[in-house]
Amino acid sequence: ACECAEGWTGPHCLVPAGYDDVVWDEPDTIADVGFHPPAYFPATLVAGFAALFVVLVVGMIMKGRSDRVEGYSPVPNVSGVNGGGGQFA
Repeated sequence: ACECAEGWTGPHCLVPAGYDDVVWDEPDTIADVGFHPPAYFPATLVAGFAALFVVLVVGMIMKGRSDRVEGYSPVPNVSGVNGGGGQFA
């Protein structure tokens, strides 16, 4: 294997060693696609969304419990085919 002389590089040592201080491909940001988030986001709005989320989750949990407590009964099989399914079975 051969070694290049000081200041030269490349497979045949024909390229002068150097550097390019220009950043040609800067990292992409979300602002590049035209989205600029608001500079100020009110704390009351965040608290309101959090409260709404909690109410929805609690409501879903209570609905699931009430279905079990009231005794959900499945729809009877009227298709005459084992396992149900109707015309798509």
